[in-house]
Amino acid sequence: MRSLTDGLVTVAICVRNGERYIAEAIESAQNQTHEPHQILVVDDGSTDRSAFIAAEANCKVIRQGQRGLAAARNTAYKNTSSEWIYFLDADDIMKKNTLMGLLNAARSSTSAVGAIGHRVNFISPELTNIIRLVDSSCLLYTSDA
Repeated sequence: MRSLTDGLVTVAICVRNGERYIAEAIESAQNQTHEPHQILVVDDGSTDRSAFIAAEANCKVIRQGQRGLAAARNTAYKNTSSEWIYFLDADDIMKKNTLMGLLNAARSSTSAVGAIGHRVNFISPELTNIIRLVDSSCLLYTSDA
């Protein structure tokens, strides 16, 4: 069995009708300083071109009927062979060093079971003049009592 700090990370993108943004989300995952082991897209009943766009970007695509975000994330979790999984929303993008930062945090502890990073840069063409910036942070979960 691989170590939890071996660096194999699947980026899982769950999507429903996200064709407008998914290409940028995938591109941000592909351009990480730490290359993901796999980019997995779970299409949760889309009626648009989301799954096609993901397949064209060489992602592994799993299609399922519309069952909701939690079910889509469970599907992603069940279909990865990586020790780590990073959930990315289809309308979000990752900073280039996101995976490396989270792995470094995990490597800082011998009992790491999870790490959560948070940074929001929110810009939407549907909403005018809205930009939200939240400083990045990392929270490390360990098995220490």
